[in-house]
Amino acid sequence: MRRNPASDHLGSSPTTTPTLITSAAAILGAVLAGCSAAPSQPAPESPPTPVTSVSTSATRAALNSRAQAAEQVQQALGARITLDEERYGSGTGSPCSTSSATLFTARCGQVAAAVDTDAALALSAIKGRVGFATLSRTARALLVDARSYRNLGCDGNPAADATRHACLAPSAALAQAFPDLRDGINLALRGQ
Repeated sequence: MRRNPASDHLGSSPTTTPTLITSAAAILGAVLAGCSAAPSQPAPESPPTPVTSVSTSATRAALNSRAQAAEQVQQALGARITLDEERYGSGTGSPCSTSSATLFTARCGQVAAAVDTDAALALSAIKGRVGFATLSRTARALLVDARSYRNLGCDGNPAADATRHACLAPSAALAQAFPDLRDGINLALRGQ
């Protein structure tokens, strides 16, 4: 048998090489068998999660109560808002539109008074009720705008440029007030 100079370097003899190879093959086989993708035993399945109903009777009752409250608010305010919008217009058709010649007149002052009343009625109708966040926020802002318009004297055709400029923001809100109040009621009807 011929000696391998490399095996002399490693300090192994011709008789230990086959033993080493056999041992390495056994270890490699054990490692490969343990790394198999297939499990040796099936993994226990977790029990299915039971589906629970989100709509309990308490939740349904709360939703029905909110829907009834929204209906009541719509009945109390809807006709009034529509009547005021027909009387005064809205958007660019409103006397309070920033492009309207009646912006600084008593006609826009009448809109401010109607918006003030409608917004106050809306807040009164929803006081202590859940589900009217948009309507509440809108009505509160419109109260501020209506009162600002009147407090600035915007309906008296102010001469000062600063006052006229200060009248623009509240008057723009007043021009859009009736559709905004209606939108707040409609969102409450949809539960939003």
